[in-house]
Amino acid sequence: MLQELRARLRIRFAAPPGVPLGIHNIYVWPNKNGWILLMILLAMLAFGINYQNNLVLILAVFILCSVLTSVFYGFFNMNGVSIDVRKMTAAAYAGSPLPLPVFVSAKSAPGRVRIIRGLRITAPGAAALIAPDIAGGGAVQLSFANEKRGIFRVPLLAVSSAWPLGVVNTFSYVKPDTEVLVYPRPVSTEYLLDRQPGLLMGSRKEAPEKQGIAALPEQRGRLRSRDEISGVRPYRPGDPPGIIDWKRMARGQGLLAKDFSQDNSMDLYLNINSIRPRNYEDAISRLTWAAQDLSRKEQRFGFNAFGIFEAPDSAPEHTARILTRLALLPEGKYHADV
Repeated sequence: MLQELRARLRIRFAAPPGVPLGIHNIYVWPNKNGWILLMILLAMLAFGINYQNNLVLILAVFILCSVLTSVFYGFFNMNGVSIDVRKMTAAAYAGSPLPLPVFVSAKSAPGRVRIIRGLRITAPGAAALIAPDIAGGGAVQLSFANEKRGIFRVPLLAVSSAWPLGVVNTFSYVKPDTEVLVYPRPVSTEYLLDRQPGLLMGSRKEAPEKQGIAALPEQRGRLRSRDEISGVRPYRPGDPPGIIDWKRMARGQGLLAKDFSQDNSMDLYLNINSIRPRNYEDAISRLTWAAQDLSRKEQRFGFNAFGIFEAPDSAPEHTARILTRLALLPEGKYHADV
């Protein structure tokens, strides 16, 4: 109950991204070292008063003034600082670290460069980031551990600094509104493309049922793309072992791969029958890897699985659409007729 209340209060008083921190959302509280120093200070005051030791009293007052001064310096070090989280430019995949750029800036007087000292940024699921002294502003990287595909929402960020004496924490909270699309984890696999009747020209972006022809269920019998071999070609890195022409290699003709005929009336599709998955998530991961592999080879292919239909294409945007829709599939259990 107390933990839930604290979490709600943190979100309630968190600053929006990019908004400078100020007196309404900066908090000061002693840390572990501060509490130890406070206990020592009280003991010194008690000893100095009881035994009328002026030297101990002067020392205690000096320490107290130093701590109070550090409170003001710590506050002004954080005052005017703004934190913003941007989306990463590279694709993010489940199971891999998710690095997000965090932009730190601070208000300063004209003609002066302000230095932000000892900034520490933490968040649930991320390694603590201790930034060096930042002059004027700059970008640092916060790395999250993410195991799930789908939409990743950046959690509440805790921004703190123990500068200058390390006995008082000056802290605040920032609630980012950044969302990152995380693609499924790719799992290397062998795959076969299925051949299906070609769609009508000019309507390839529409589902088959919208063109007045029968839907293309994955359960019906169909020809495999490797049934008709039109020849051989040099082996390319990434080709599955199943298409290597081992007989020619045994005859000393080199490493060659089988090339299959491309019938203009038939299209090649990647679907659940193209792979051998162990479960629902494994199927998504293997289809992700297969789609990326086909994109690297610049091969034209379509996609028809889990209710996702994409007409054949070879553009990078085609693969990105497939990976996006795979990432957004609901979590659930695998069943054969999906």
